Amino acid sequence: QFSVFLKIPLFLLFVGFSSPIFSQYKISKIIEDNKIQIPKPYKYDGFLMNEFSFDQINKNIPIEFVAFKKQKYKLIFCSSTFEESVKICIYDKANPKVKVAEKIIDSTNTTWTYEPVTDATYTIVYEIPPSNTEVDHKACMVMMIGFKTK
Repeated sequence: QFSVFLKIPLFLLFVGFSSPIFSQYKISKIIEDNKIQIPKPYKYDGFLMNEFSFDQINKNIPIEFVAFKKQKYKLIFCSSTFEESVKICIYDKANPKVKVAEKIIDSTNTTWTYEPVTDATYTIVYEIPPSNTEVDHKACMVMMIGFKTK
């Protein structure tokens, strides 16, 4: 039988080594928590996840989204929890100098719904700043896609 004095250090050791597990984000939870933002008559069509690190340098992560004719879309941008401010910029790929939309995602604004106005290919850029802390850490952005026929 373990004494109380032996149980406490073992418990603290377990909590100390397992705490990174609890701080990790769960993609499935982010998706499930935000699916309600795709209401009927829209249909959930999938997601695109981008994982990145907040470290000591600025980064831009570009992705593309194609909005087809005769479809109406809802793009829901969802983030894992982080303190930094990530800027999402959306450009029309045919005219890359024109910014179509932008939004800041941070600890208080963790989601954004964007509805493309026209059918086009869009370039979406996540502007990742350096870490706010002394510690490098991972995070992610999930773009959920909903669509309906016009």
